Amino acid sequence: MTTSKNAPQYTRPVTFLPVVVDGVETAVVFEYRGRSLEVTFVVDENDLQLDDVRDLACSAEEVAEFERGEWFFHQLCVYALDADGNKLELCDAETEQWDSGLPNFRNHNELIYSLCDMICDELDECDFPLSFSGFFVDWNGDTRKVVQGGNGAEYACTVDKACKRADVFNRAGECIFEADVYLTLEDIAKAGVVVNLIK
Repeated sequence: MTTSKNAPQYTRPVTFLPVVVDGVETAVVFEYRGRSLEVTFVVDENDLQLDDVRDLACSAEEVAEFERGEWFFHQLCVYALDADGNKLELCDAETEQWDSGLPNFRNHNELIYSLCDMICDELDECDFPLSFSGFFVDWNGDTRKVVQGGNGAEYACTVDKACKRADVFNRAGECIFEADVYLTLEDIAKAGVVVNLIK
């Protein structure tokens, strides 16, 4: 899951935990909107052809690369995880999303966040408990919940629970802000920061 020419192109969260099998990184796990999620790329098994790329247009150069076998298609899978790190299974909510026919030369960050949002929305609707909650002080000195991020849906927040750090990303997957995570509003006040909670 690197960004070499023949690997899926995306910018992974700073606070990720790689899943390594036999020395090969097969997935990443990260906290998003208070949920633990796993993102996996696998080579698409359907042996898709150029005409099957749906609305993803290809340039003449990209077509030539494909004909030389220099790029290939991926399937993207996103799963919600339970407290033990296993795939979460619920009867009243979708806990996995996927898409296929994705050329490896494209950046799939927007799609990844979209699939993550779909899972998080499902879990929110059925009131499934958050895997992590807390607060951070944003770029304006305001206090935000880690499940929010900021600017509506424009920014997303991932959390490194071990380091108690929040990283805020834009939709392109670029980290634009880092902050300490506080478990309670009282902890922020104890640190000498005036609490102005954004709701």
